[in-house]
Amino acid sequence: MNNVQNEDIEVTTDSAGLRTTLLLDGTWGLAQGRFDTRPSAFPSSVPVPGLVDLAEPSFEKVGLPDDAREAFWYRRAFVLDGPAPERAVLRVGKATFGTKVFVNDIEVGEHLPNFTPGYFDLTTALRADGQENEVVIRVGATRDATPAFITTGWDMELHRSLPGIFDSVELMLTSFPYINLIRTRPNLDEGSVTVVASIVNGPSRRVFAVECAVTEASSGRARGSASSDLLEMGPREERDIEMTVPLDEVRLWSPEDPFLYNVVVNTPGDSANARFGMRTFTFDPDLNRALLNGDIYFLRGAHVIIYRTFEDPDRSTKPWDEDWVRKLYRRFKSMNWNIVRNSIGFPPDMWYRVADEEGILILDEFPLFYPIQESMVAPKSPEGTPPTFGEELQESSERWEEAMRGTPWPEELTSEHLAVEYREWIEARANNASVVAFSSQCECPTPVTGDAVRAVRDRDLQRRPWGNGWGGELDPNDFYDAHWYPEASWASRETPIDTSGLDTTFKTPLVISDPAQAFLDKRVVMSVNHAPNSHGNAILTSEYGWNWLCRDGSPGILSAPIYRRLPKYGWPTDTADQRFYARARLLAAQTEFLRANRTVAGILQQCGLASGQPGAFSPDNFADLDTLDFHPYFVEYMRDALNPVGVMVDFAKSALPTGALAEIPVSVVNDLPQTWQGQVGLRLLSDGEESWKSTRTVRLAGLGQDRVFFYVPIPSIEGRYQLQGHLSDEAGLNVSSWRDFSAADAAAAS
Repeated sequence: MNNVQNEDIEVTTDSAGLRTTLLLDGTWGLAQGRFDTRPSAFPSSVPVPGLVDLAEPSFEKVGLPDDAREAFWYRRAFVLDGPAPERAVLRVGKATFGTKVFVNDIEVGEHLPNFTPGYFDLTTALRADGQENEVVIRVGATRDATPAFITTGWDMELHRSLPGIFDSVELMLTSFPYINLIRTRPNLDEGSVTVVASIVNGPSRRVFAVECAVTEASSGRARGSASSDLLEMGPREERDIEMTVPLDEVRLWSPEDPFLYNVVVNTPGDSANARFGMRTFTFDPDLNRALLNGDIYFLRGAHVIIYRTFEDPDRSTKPWDEDWVRKLYRRFKSMNWNIVRNSIGFPPDMWYRVADEEGILILDEFPLFYPIQESMVAPKSPEGTPPTFGEELQESSERWEEAMRGTPWPEELTSEHLAVEYREWIEARANNASVVAFSSQCECPTPVTGDAVRAVRDRDLQRRPWGNGWGGELDPNDFYDAHWYPEASWASRETPIDTSGLDTTFKTPLVISDPAQAFLDKRVVMSVNHAPNSHGNAILTSEYGWNWLCRDGSPGILSAPIYRRLPKYGWPTDTADQRFYARARLLAAQTEFLRANRTVAGILQQCGLASGQPGAFSPDNFADLDTLDFHPYFVEYMRDALNPVGVMVDFAKSALPTGALAEIPVSVVNDLPQTWQGQVGLRLLSDGEESWKSTRTVRLAGLGQDRVFFYVPIPSIEGRYQLQGHLSDEAGLNVSSWRDFSAADAAAAS
């Protein structure tokens, strides 16, 4: 195959010598300009993958409207030795906003979707035999460059949407019959994998067979092979060819053992490969549980909202640094998270490969966020302005009210148009072991997404489950998307939670007065969704934790009212340190509550990674984006709250009467399949000094739960006290749950 003269281009050729791939990542020239006029020069340099704000020299107001530009133009050159290939395909992983490709001044194609790969046939435009080839890619400068029938990643919590080629660009040089796509389906019961290869024939009729072989990804050890019958394909015909490969040994993929296989598919003219894991995943509506490889698997996780991270001033090139991404996933796993929700959009493809290798489950969510309508939210405050927190958060009333109103669904975005993007998305994730479920949208009360899912979901050979946001459930083995924010009534000026459209299992309205305690009350609405869970699908609490803080300790825009009112309930919030402490303690208590009640299949905290800049709506919990260190209080309390064997002091009162004997339950949960045995205890403390304790021995079955009751003598002296529930065992487990309360006279305590 052709040799590439450019030293900075990574070139790989398959073992059969049939396909050569040129990775065109690196430094590209960049210019701004109009849509219909190619620039005469490309004065800036920009990394690909990356975003336009990384260009040097830089451009002003990137991501914001500017009369000086409609588009950005990228340029790169390379040279091929030898004859032109029979088939040349350029793949642009993801680019915003809209992708049009020119090769040697020839327009070769346009791909309008912003978040799925674009493929461009360069065969007739390439120059070979040592001649230079020029690739020019045009992208829109803002979301307005995208037609209304294409998704743009609208997110009311973004301050700007950045343009650029933010995923890899590669050129595949090969021959016919061309392998367009490989999809896999693990068959655990049969010990085999089904491989479906989409084959495109050339200009002549051909008779041939397709062959495939499976090896272990790490060792290369052969595990099975298969071939198709002889095929007769007509000129330019495209066909899906299915083969089943028996494996002589099966090792399952899981977060605890992320073991991967590789499948290579060959035709007489082309070779392609894909990695996959032997795993299955679904939801059981009767058990209200997730099933990984046929077994119950409790989900504990958080969000990655990568497009909000893109606007973080500390972001730089981190999202394209594989070492940084790998460290991020390992940080997540160190917090006892086993699943990530890619919320409102997709990171670069490298993130999925790393997740496959590191062993993290992914709930992949399409970037659609046209949320609650004005009639569904709380009325404006009497003064018509957002609450602020001293001088640390100042945001315009217009920005606040825009967020609270929500945004209507664009009429031009029909299910037929959306199905095209969904199909490209499904095919891009065809083989990732980490991607175990899809979510069609976030908080969109529309039937459009459900209709689009039904039109294309069979394209996923693995039949992974779907969530449909606020568009209503789909199939019995899909999940019901629950967003749990009992503190939201504080952020909505202490108005009652509307019961319309809530999950019928948890429908009791409640006015939240004290967010430090009220979420522990069983009456709190646990599953807020515009569409009811009328068919009893398994419930996934895919969002919780409204009390956000920015990286500097200032409240997020939506959580500012909470920190203004917490001091009334014994939580000082004058300093950043006090706020970080309150954030961690209250979030840990919520986490314990959602786990201990066993009413949901899993919990995902908002956010694991987002933006931490002052003025963000829903920041993450990192203290430093370079080192990926979480805030210390977050680690101290949330790691215990998420421990697979967990504990909760099931106590929901702000005060108890002095001298009383209080019955305090302590709940214990075991997310592991094996039996756990150890000590369950409860301590009473004042200013860090222990005044009472009691301990019991508990044997807890795998996946089980229990409640141990303790009778605590409340001191006769008024003051602030703490209860510490704790677990320990011979293996060194030591986790705690904390609750604060005041001892007061009987009248005050009531």
